[in-house]
Amino acid sequence: MKHEIRPIRMEDAADISALLDWAWFPQRSEESWRWLCRTPRSQTTRSIPVGYVVEDDDGRVAGVFGLFAQDYVSPEGSVSGGTGHTLVVHPRIRGASRPLIDAVLDQPSLFAVTVLNANDLAAPIYLRHGMTPMPEGRGDLSLVWITDPIALLAERAARVSKAKLNKDDRPSVERFLHPRLFETDLVRLGDRILALGPTDLDARIDTFWTALAAEGRLTARRDVASMRWRMSNPDRTRDPILLAWMEGSEIGGLLLADISKVTQIDAPTLEIIDLVALEHCAHQAAPDLVTALIRNASRLGCARVRLSVVTATMEQRLASVQGARKRRGHVHGHVLTRPGSEAMIRDWRLTPYDGEYGFCLRYPPHLQVQNRAA
Repeated sequence: MKHEIRPIRMEDAADISALLDWAWFPQRSEESWRWLCRTPRSQTTRSIPVGYVVEDDDGRVAGVFGLFAQDYVSPEGSVSGGTGHTLVVHPRIRGASRPLIDAVLDQPSLFAVTVLNANDLAAPIYLRHGMTPMPEGRGDLSLVWITDPIALLAERAARVSKAKLNKDDRPSVERFLHPRLFETDLVRLGDRILALGPTDLDARIDTFWTALAAEGRLTARRDVASMRWRMSNPDRTRDPILLAWMEGSEIGGLLLADISKVTQIDAPTLEIIDLVALEHCAHQAAPDLVTALIRNASRLGCARVRLSVVTATMEQRLASVQGARKRRGHVHGHVLTRPGSEAMIRDWRLTPYDGEYGFCLRYPPHLQVQNRAA
C-alpha cells in the first residue's frame, strides 16, 4: 500500500517523539522542533521544509526524515545547502524509507544535501539513493583522542554485558553520569585561546565571519546570529563549548564542541561540532584549539574527544596534535550534489557543523532529571 509523504507540521511533535522513543533515538521536544524552524537564514532557505513524515492507516506518524537547511557563501554567491537527519520508519509501514529519502533529496533549491552522521543500518540505503561518500574517500573516517582510558574499558565491559542480553532490552541505568559534566569550567586554555559563552557573542564573531566569507570558499554561515541560535538549543543540558583563537583583539579561528552520551552505557564524548580558521593562521589555530579542548576533556568527565568529519586538509593541520587515532568503520558521511555544483563543492570548508551533529546528539541527561526518574 502506498503511503502519502507530507512535510512535517508542529502538531506532529508528539507522534514523532513516540517514534523516536521506539527507535531509541534521542528525544526532541516540541520547542526544539520550533527552534529548528527559527534558524537565521535567507528567504530561499526558509522555504525548505524542516522534514517529511509518512502516516500509517490510522493517521499516526510512522516514519520521519528531518531536513535542516542553512545559508552558505560560495564563489557563485549565496546558496542554500541541506542535511538529512533523524530517519526512522516503523515496521508497520515497511518500504516507506525510500519515498521519505526521495522527498528530502528532491530539493532543487539546495546545491547539495548531506547525511554526515548515518548509522551502519542506514548507510547502505543512502548509497542506493545515489549519494556518495563525503568527504571523498573519507566518509568512514573519524579522529579520536582518548582522554580517560579507564572509563572506556568500563564502557567496553558494559557493551559486552549488554550484548549477552536480549537485543531489545534497553539499558535502564545511566552510567558515567558525573556532576562535572554540567558544572566544570574550562582551564588551561593557552595564551591565545578564549572561551566564549552565549553572552560573549559580539561583533568579533561578525568580523571573523566577514573575513572567512571573503576567502571565497564554500562555507556555511557563521555570523553572530547563527552562533547565538546554535547555542540556544532548548534540549541541551549544558551550554556548548566555544573556543576562539585570538590574534590580538580579533578572532582567527573557532572551535565549537558539545558533550554527547550515545546511550545509557556509553561514556561521555566531547564532539567537535566545528573547527574553522582563517587560511593565514589555520596551521596554528586548528591544532591549538583542539589541544586546548583535549586538555580539558577529562576534567569535564569526557572519555574521548572526537572529530567525525575529517577532510584531508584538516587531518594535515591536526597532525601535530598528539594521540590522534584514526577510526574507520561504515560510511557515515554522504552527499548528493545538484548538477552544476560539482566544482563548487571541491573547495568546501566541510566540518560537522554542516551536518546534523550540532542538534541531533544525545546529551547527558541532567542529574536532577535522573533523580526524579529514579
